[in-house]
Amino acid sequence: MINPFNSMKVLCWRDRIDEILEGDIPSPVAVEIDPSNLCTQNCVWCMFKDFKQRERVSLDPTMMNDLIADLGEIGVKAITFTGGGEPLVNPATPEAMMLASRLGIQVGLVTNGDLLESEDVFKAVSKTCRYVRLSIDAGSDETYFRLKQPRNRDQLTRNLESMRRLIDLGFSGDVGAAFLIHPETYRELPTLITRLEDIGASYLQVRPCIGVEFNPAMINFSRDVVEGYRGKLRIYANFKRFDEIRYGMDFKRCRATPLLGIVGADAKMYLCCQFRGNSDYVIGDLKEKPFSEQWGGELHRKAIERIDFSRCPPCRYSTFNHLIEEVFLEDKMHRNFL
Repeated sequence: MINPFNSMKVLCWRDRIDEILEGDIPSPVAVEIDPSNLCTQNCVWCMFKDFKQRERVSLDPTMMNDLIADLGEIGVKAITFTGGGEPLVNPATPEAMMLASRLGIQVGLVTNGDLLESEDVFKAVSKTCRYVRLSIDAGSDETYFRLKQPRNRDQLTRNLESMRRLIDLGFSGDVGAAFLIHPETYRELPTLITRLEDIGASYLQVRPCIGVEFNPAMINFSRDVVEGYRGKLRIYANFKRFDEIRYGMDFKRCRATPLLGIVGADAKMYLCCQFRGNSDYVIGDLKEKPFSEQWGGELHRKAIERIDFSRCPPCRYSTFNHLIEEVFLEDKMHRNFL
């Protein structure tokens, strides 16, 4: 299926993959920037809770703008403003998004949605983003409030209304939502689907929450909801992730990290999206040198050598690595036979 979460898109970047296989570190295709470690919510499953509590910081506005200009110079194609914390907590984020857009870099936003009610934020998002994805993770205001602890008890409804407003005003990008399958949320998946249908959302991403135990009933219920759905909402579900949680990942070596850069709110560059806040996988520090002067350096290479993916949580790099091995190294596609 052709969709934004189809990992086959890594095949579009054969030139970069060829460089990686030759032992080089090419410029990243995309970069994730965490403008802030502060957040308007306190989700019970947050992977980076300890890091955010330890480093309650936001990126300096000048540093963030300099970073974006630097990324434009080295040919980065897309920037996702994400977290870390809530990216829109940093008041400099809207202008940074506008700068990236002016430089011809595509912009994406992953947000909890709480601050989309701000008029300035709303305008910046509507003018710049290729997509906006809200982390919803529940179907009812009660469950949403209990597990995510936003400021308002009706915050889920308010955030859905912000999505509706974007859509109704003719936003040209995708307005999507993400849902984590969790023991306390999975039964609300049908409710959320109905509510997203009602506002005309583009899609719903469904994936398992990392760090919790699943029983077959939860998995089967979620799968049945997704596979039985016949409405207009596009649902992209990653049920393969359940197998990765249980059995591990099906590749021999992690080679995909150079395709995606990660910059934390602490101004440090991290090897992988899973390693935010992990000092063992810091590959640079923007307080010392620009991104481009540290990317591919000795610190970066040593961090790649330290990867032990048998200890890694499942992540998007899994399928990228699987494809690199089976398509580029083993030619299981018979790529010359079209």
